[in-house]
Amino acid sequence: MSLLELVEPILQQICRLNRLARKGAAIDLSVVRSELRAALNDARAKASAEPDFMRGFETVEPSLLVFIDSSVRAMRAGFAGVWKPLAPERGVESSVRVIEEAIEKALADDSPGSSERLGVFAQILGLGCPNIYAGSREAGSKKLGEILPRLSALAEVDQTQRICPEAYKNVDSRMLTLPPARSLTTVAIAAIGMLAVVVVAYFALFTRASGDLRDTLQKIQNSSATENKGSDSKATENSGGAK
Repeated sequence: MSLLELVEPILQQICRLNRLARKGAAIDLSVVRSELRAALNDARAKASAEPDFMRGFETVEPSLLVFIDSSVRAMRAGFAGVWKPLAPERGVESSVRVIEEAIEKALADDSPGSSERLGVFAQILGLGCPNIYAGSREAGSKKLGEILPRLSALAEVDQTQRICPEAYKNVDSRMLTLPPARSLTTVAIAAIGMLAVVVVAYFALFTRASGDLRDTLQKIQNSSATENKGSDSKATENSGGAK
């Protein structure tokens, strides 16, 4: 676990409170204060398992306290007067100068742990700490620009590693796409089959039509022959009567 991952739940709580405040939802500051204190205590307890980790947390904790107090007071117009700051009860001056000075110290420090501390400060600047650098966004952006190049070590990513391994569980890995050659063969067979059906149907219809035509012609010939015989008979009778 990195230092940034350790304090992530605290930062997420501030983000959640900001969303609730923007939506106009009811916020009980006593509950908020209790939850934030619990999150801070939990982070401290986890960090205490390793001395180097604990030193890193103790370095950023004052800045986190000031960030929490400044953010909550600025969430809503009436919060500034009723919010009881967390920083003073832990012996920290409730001023954004604490964050500014901590950033400068981390930038001047070349030790391996300074990158992790700068990662936390980058999150604080990115989320927006009210009144920091006299409320100047340009100054905050400039300082963030100084921090980001130092975070390259934290941003190294294994290109062969899956971003979300859980998404690949229970995935059907069978090849569901048919090979192109097989598809073309199937199409060719189907086309030949259809052509054969058309040819057979054509000859069947032709044979049937030819038979019907022969039958019709035969009937016409038979009818003509019958009429001719009748005419010859009448002519013979008439000739006999005349004699």
